[in-house]
Amino acid sequence: MKRILSLMLLILILVPFVSCAKDTEDTAITTTVGDTTTAPVEKEFLLNAKFKIIRSEFITDSTIVEAMNYLRDAVDDSCGFKLFLSDDWYRESAGLVPNEYEILIGRTNRPQSDEAYDSLKENDYVYTVNSENVISICGGNSDSTLEAVKKFCLDVFGYDGKKASVKNPTIKVGTNYRYNAEYDFDDVNISGIAIKDFVIAVRDKKYVQYTVPLVSALAKYNGYNIKVKEISELDEANDKNIIFLGAADKDGSHASNVNTNSYFVTHKNEGGNLSVILDTTDIKVYVTAIQRFISEINTEKNGKTVNITLPDNEILGYSFEKDIPQWILKEEKETAVVDGVTYIYQKYVDENNKPYKAYILKIDPKKAYLYMGSTNDGYDYSLDGISKQNVLAHMNAAKANGVVPVAGVNADFFAISGDYHPSGLAIKEGKQIAVVGSRPWCGYTYDGEFVCGQSHQYAAYKDKLRTAVGASDLIVSNGVPYELDLGTTFSDTAHPRTLAGVAEDGTIILAVVDGRQASVSNGAPLARCALLMISHGAKDAVNLDGGGSSCMLVQLSGAYKTVNSPSDGSLRKVYNSLLVIPKS
Repeated sequence: MKRILSLMLLILILVPFVSCAKDTEDTAITTTVGDTTTAPVEKEFLLNAKFKIIRSEFITDSTIVEAMNYLRDAVDDSCGFKLFLSDDWYRESAGLVPNEYEILIGRTNRPQSDEAYDSLKENDYVYTVNSENVISICGGNSDSTLEAVKKFCLDVFGYDGKKASVKNPTIKVGTNYRYNAEYDFDDVNISGIAIKDFVIAVRDKKYVQYTVPLVSALAKYNGYNIKVKEISELDEANDKNIIFLGAADKDGSHASNVNTNSYFVTHKNEGGNLSVILDTTDIKVYVTAIQRFISEINTEKNGKTVNITLPDNEILGYSFEKDIPQWILKEEKETAVVDGVTYIYQKYVDENNKPYKAYILKIDPKKAYLYMGSTNDGYDYSLDGISKQNVLAHMNAAKANGVVPVAGVNADFFAISGDYHPSGLAIKEGKQIAVVGSRPWCGYTYDGEFVCGQSHQYAAYKDKLRTAVGASDLIVSNGVPYELDLGTTFSDTAHPRTLAGVAEDGTIILAVVDGRQASVSNGAPLARCALLMISHGAKDAVNLDGGGSSCMLVQLSGAYKTVNSPSDGSLRKVYNSLLVIPKS
């Protein structure tokens, strides 16, 4: 009996040791004796060269890159090897395993990052040794993430940005440091709704990076970072108040007046649920739209609460506004030429006080029509061997044939070093002289409609056009800038320009901007031309031949006067022109 009792006692003593030996391979150990519980045994490990420093595939700003390099330098100085920098993209089929030897920097698609970021306000930060192969370092924004990295490097490696004082340190699993910043306000409301009740919705995760300045601008008061979701992840039951970025609503439809150069900002409240819409069709415009939204909202501070008020009206803006001269109107004169035809002179200056002059004709299509002027008022395609003429000669030739113009501008581009044939469509009194090809065009129909269109739209009008000329670009479509060729020398250079367009009510708009004369007028890029035409009511507009060809002539006091200042110093001989002819 004594032997049996001794054997049983020996078994009872050995069992815990066997269990502990097994557990130490995988998990921390908790030993309970009576009512006293001891803390888990923390694992320790050394960093190895298999670790990668990971950031989000989509958040690539310079501060995050700086944080990654700071950590790599610290590890190199302390441990003697450089860690590989990467992002959180992986292909499952390739057998790569997320969280296998990773140090996560900021927001990533790994769950450790999500958990950290969701617990933080804007200026807060945290670092956590999650396991022997995952360390997460995260702040509420990129600047805070950099601070978190610096704190981690100082605590673990003694690294101060220059030198590490600790060599090859052991790192304990479960190590955690958290910094909570103080904020000036407790509550923030948008149109009376708590900011924490909002989400930002994007079409795709790749657009998350564009939300950063918006989240930061709204977080500066009480630190709350609005959560960002893909539209497909929205929870209908809980996500009631949504800021849509790049999509007009949940189905992703866009307003008809938004194109690659523009954006609009608006909002709607349906049943107490607020939708704020920053709509664009081009990701390059997101930053501009967000900046405009931030600049337009109003804030009212009341004690520890901030109330944000949204703009009353829809905001329509353009991606290129900051890249072109801002024209300030200094002088304007309006003259009635004949009934239904008005001539307007405008002088602008920019922020550097450089001058710009614009000359505009507004024509009521019920009282006047457009006629294609040409050399000797003829129909020849080629002017080889024929005396070439300028717009004034076109007007006089038409007048001699009984068609009496009261104004005119130059029209299509042409082969200036050859036979002067036009680059695009040419129709004179219903007769087609040159084909449309692939170029935009504008024209006047027998029904009194002025039309601006792309080449593929010509077929619908070809049997209706009385007058038509070619153009380089359709610069306004549906009331917003359209085909601007941004980034090209032709588009971005401030040339003299000639423009033609039409307003919603059918009014025809012809315009000339002088250029290449520093003390007189400095020309305009296509983007500025688009805004000029829009300012005069154009819903559609095209760019005609410019440079030395640009001219406008108006009948004033019984004589044809060149109202602009042609950059050649005199009227250039051109292939065709658009002449304004009274109907009575």
